[in-house]
Amino acid sequence: MIQSLTFLSRSVVFSAIIALAACSGAPSSHDEHDDHGPEGPNGGHLIVAGDYSLEIKIEEAATPRFVAWAYHADKPLSPDKVRLLVDTERLGGAKESFVFVANEGRLVASTGVGEPHSFMIEVTGEIDGQKFNERYESFEGRTTIEANAAKDAGVVVAAVAPGDIVQSISANGVVIPRRGGEAVVTARFPGVVRRIDAEVGNRVAKGQALATVESDASLAEYVLRSPIAGTVVAREARIGESTAGEALFTVADLETLSVEMRLFGADASRVRVGARVRLVRPSDGAALETAVARVSPVIDTASQSVLVHTTIKNADRSWLPGTALRAGIEVRRTTVPIRVPVSALQKFGAGDVVFIRIGDVYEIRPVSIGRRSEDYAEILSGISVGDEIVVEQSYLIKADIEKSGAVHDH
Repeated sequence: MIQSLTFLSRSVVFSAIIALAACSGAPSSHDEHDDHGPEGPNGGHLIVAGDYSLEIKIEEAATPRFVAWAYHADKPLSPDKVRLLVDTERLGGAKESFVFVANEGRLVASTGVGEPHSFMIEVTGEIDGQKFNERYESFEGRTTIEANAAKDAGVVVAAVAPGDIVQSISANGVVIPRRGGEAVVTARFPGVVRRIDAEVGNRVAKGQALATVESDASLAEYVLRSPIAGTVVAREARIGESTAGEALFTVADLETLSVEMRLFGADASRVRVGARVRLVRPSDGAALETAVARVSPVIDTASQSVLVHTTIKNADRSWLPGTALRAGIEVRRTTVPIRVPVSALQKFGAGDVVFIRIGDVYEIRPVSIGRRSEDYAEILSGISVGDEIVVEQSYLIKADIEKSGAVHDH
């Protein structure tokens, strides 16, 4: 519920910032798909040169392509009389040229148009000897947001870079005293407890006095001492009570602890000693990195699980025995040429996209995803190393673009 409220509050703040920018006379935050200039009979952009005109548009199909129609005195003209070249320039400067061939009474580009269909378009050519040239914008999936507004909304941008994709197994764990790090202290001889020298929570050195017991046999007193250095975690001894071998104190080393995890089925066979482990405490999100210390060679009969142990350093005593944890045990690590945080990805239509930023302009970039982990995804195509993309609050950019309606339907 808290997460939902945070999402809502950020969205409201973001919308308010954009609205204030518009009211102050600042440039619009949305670059709508181009509708400037006359429109041809097929719904395309119309370029007029004397009595001649050329209509051009992108035809949505399995492979979107530029298509064009030529007219003379508003009457269709054979495409054989037309020479046409279209150049596009995307946000960031990437350029592409398209040549056309005649096809069933119109001109069709010989190559497809990649997503998004957002660029400056320059059309040059000749119709029956009449030359023409026009440059116009055709933007979609794009929005402009001033730097201060984006910062106030929590939008964070980072450069695309290589990195590791870590595949891991999730498991539940619990903090326990390490093997050999806990000692139960009992009286050597039956007798009566005469003195208590340590309480629960006290740190004790190895050999430090815990209590004094008067022997029933000799009536002589002897001292119970801690066999290890650690912290008293339990005290059952009481002055004046008789003792005959029952536990009086428990001392545990809390500076080095173990975490016990249970794995089931095929997961157990994928884990090796030395594998990296990320531990997270659900109560407050605290996390630390460690490695697998032991993997049990047998299956627990009752639970049909395999016990896996790791060791953690706990000098500040912030991790207590009995604490439940979530563990991610690494089983494979692969370095990939392009890696982005999962938080950078959004769904647009049926595909995945990220949002590239150049200056104050943000634009959709469809991407193909390869391997992924809980935190990162490999990108196979769509962006390049060094591109600046939104890595936090990307949903706000998506919402702003959707609000503008500057995205075509497929």
